Amino acid sequence: MFVADVWSRYTHLYPDTNPSMSGRVFEYVLAEILKLEAITPFYPQAKLRYIPYAAYDFLLYDDKSPVVLSAKTSLRERWKQAAFEGLALREKYPLAETYLVTLNADEAVNIQDKITAREAPGLEACVHAKSVAFNELIAQLKKRQFMEALPVSPITTTLVCE
Repeated sequence: MFVADVWSRYTHLYPDTNPSMSGRVFEYVLAEILKLEAITPFYPQAKLRYIPYAAYDFLLYDDKSPVVLSAKTSLRERWKQAAFEGLALREKYPLAETYLVTLNADEAVNIQDKITAREAPGLEACVHAKSVAFNELIAQLKKRQFMEALPVSPITTTLVCE
């Protein structure tokens, strides 16, 4: 309900906004949900050391691997970017999860069908942000214990002498 309410207010106040601005607002709405639901810490626009050219909208980290939320107001061909980034993430982190969150219900169903048919590797699910499936994703994430990513040492030697 939160997404539906905020998005309705936004589109009412700014009916002629550009897609880039709408994407930013959508990301802020998702960030607020993560904060309100205490799904923290999270990294917005996260870049990972071994995955060049990708900036993940939201990255959460638990003791197993990264979890990514990719936010897209509409999908068209942009779902392929999220799927590709999810594949790149799994290359380095085999247990990583990528969830695509969108504001377009029809496109969400279409991409979820592709995921089910294994035509969109790299994505766990595509959910409509105003749906029960999104609420379920948030509830699932709330059950997990996320943490700050561990710092990476510049030293690659395993032997330490004191």
